[in-house]
Amino acid sequence: GTPVLGMPIGGVPELVRPGQTGWLAKEANSAALEEALSEALLDIAAGKTLRESCRAIAEQAYGIELQAKRYEALFTSML
Repeated sequence: GTPVLGMPIGGVPELVRPGQTGWLAKEANSAALEEALSEALLDIAAGKTLRESCRAIAEQAYGIELQAKRYEALFTSML
């Protein structure tokens, strides 16, 4: 349930959903990160909370039962 601030590198863009699970810089540089941080601070100051949506998305997309099913499917496909 904790929103994050990230840069668009590696797998971060697949995990951070702007407005739902956190804030994502538009580019991988300090100016873009500063802009995203400013946006996050303004949202937080305005009372915006992403805790509920973060938790819901984490449980729905990355829950342990779903992970187990995905691993089972992967291992079955390798037989």
